[in-house]
Amino acid sequence: MSETDLFFHLKLGDIIVATHRIPFRNLFSFTFPDYPDPDLAWAFQVLVSLAYRAGGFAAIVALKTLLVIAAVALVGLACRRRGSAALPAALALVVAVEAARPRLVERPHLVTFVGLGALAALVADVERHPRRWWWLPALALVWAQFHAGVFFCPLVAAL
Repeated sequence: MSETDLFFHLKLGDIIVATHRIPFRNLFSFTFPDYPDPDLAWAFQVLVSLAYRAGGFAAIVALKTLLVIAAVALVGLACRRRGSAALPAALALVVAVEAARPRLVERPHLVTFVGLGALAALVADVERHPRRWWWLPALALVWAQFHAGVFFCPLVAAL
């Protein structure tokens, strides 16, 4: 674990779990505490709060690992659906993970990596089954609860 921003997300997750509501104001600013603060990562914050309750920081690191594995597996699935051979796809994934390594920390953007992988797998599947486009709004809706990087969903889908 090397991400200090995690503690902010963990505390907000604890507050959301305890109060059963999202505090849409800046709770941690001494200069402007009542400033509106739309929480675009509330589901991630609840997830890390629950993971911490279940097993401490080790559980959060395990959650991070599962999210990275899910993202890589989904991109690998997309590569295979598009007809890539196993070895070149695996090598490309290893290079991608190595390039992304500084960003593989306990923050909400990990869900965007999973979302991008799911989107790539969906787009590759839609080429064979066009009616499956209806999954796109569901993917965007879930993704939007975890991270503001959801803007990539319609952008990448349109491209």
